[in-house]
Amino acid sequence: MLSAADIKPSHGVFWPEWGELKIFLEPFLYQGERVETSIRYDLIGVPDLRQLQGMTVLADNPEGASIYFHGCHHPVDIEEISFGSGTEKSIPLAFSGTVVANALSSFESFRISIEAPVLLPLSKEQIDQRVHEAIQFVQASGARDVGRVMARIRSVGIPYGEQLAEISRAVAVVLGAVVQ
Repeated sequence: MLSAADIKPSHGVFWPEWGELKIFLEPFLYQGERVETSIRYDLIGVPDLRQLQGMTVLADNPEGASIYFHGCHHPVDIEEISFGSGTEKSIPLAFSGTVVANALSSFESFRISIEAPVLLPLSKEQIDQRVHEAIQFVQASGARDVGRVMARIRSVGIPYGEQLAEISRAVAVVLGAVVQ
């Protein structure tokens, strides 16, 4: 039987271009199967989570959240979301809601409370800083070193894998592998 005790958040990410917030969950067992999933919520019209720091807002789309497992989306009704004061890397988020069982569910609806840091994408300045730090670290001197620089950047981690192309282009430009 699935319950609130099974739903443990890891971290969140926010894609402003899609208005999508995902809170990744620690893996859990459901009907003997390991489930790796997230709670997805559409925050349409929010270009930057930094604007919501220190605010508690009523969910503008209370039925816009879901958790996908066992072959289907299960609605998560969210009443309000609180955004704490963050850092340049993340903003703490908290919300409560109800995971709604549907006709195919073998569990009863249950309430959850989630608290997780939402990682923020790197700014242009942060990307430039990481590129220059990695170039110095590997002592890169030209286009042939792009791979080593990118390996260093990946080894220290970036919050959004989707930014790898942007970072790779910045490395190539700095090392002269690409002319702007």
